[in-house]
Amino acid sequence: LDGKKMYAYTFDGYWKDVGTVKSLWDANMDLLKEDLATLLRDKSFRIFSRTPALPPQYIGEGSTVINSITTEGDNIYGTVENSILFSGVTVEAGAIVRNSVVMDNCTIKAGAVVQYAILDENVTVESGGIVGETPIGEPEIAVVGNGVTVRGGESVKAGEMLNKVQYETRMGGAGK
Repeated sequence: LDGKKMYAYTFDGYWKDVGTVKSLWDANMDLLKEDLATLLRDKSFRIFSRTPALPPQYIGEGSTVINSITTEGDNIYGTVENSILFSGVTVEAGAIVRNSVVMDNCTIKAGAVVQYAILDENVTVESGGIVGETPIGEPEIAVVGNGVTVRGGESVKAGEMLNKVQYETRMGGAGK
């Protein structure tokens, strides 16, 4: 090592390799487990992240939020269960988000279903759109890339990874 010293430090905390889609989804779902949820509420445990200055989240009357993390700028009118929602997410009345990670500025329209999925930033799932499936056994995570709009009546299947170019090709070209 050319005479350079090497140091090792003991780490006593949560760490997970997130090198795959499934491990990224697992790491986010871990945040919903009681032991990590308690750690997140500990004021001495600093979390360093980029956060936009948005209004606080709004949980509308008639909505359902169970075992989930929502953050600033979120507007929840539908059902959110066992999910992580990043900033600026809207879940309209009648929409369902289960067991999913929804990143910044996504919109889940009334009548849409998102389950066992990761939505990248700026995704819209229109009314009647379906992303992911309820698993039989180990879940396969559906992934929708940045800026994709999943139209009503369309679905992204379990294990499918869809970016904007792939989606536009599947739909017969941009703007169709």
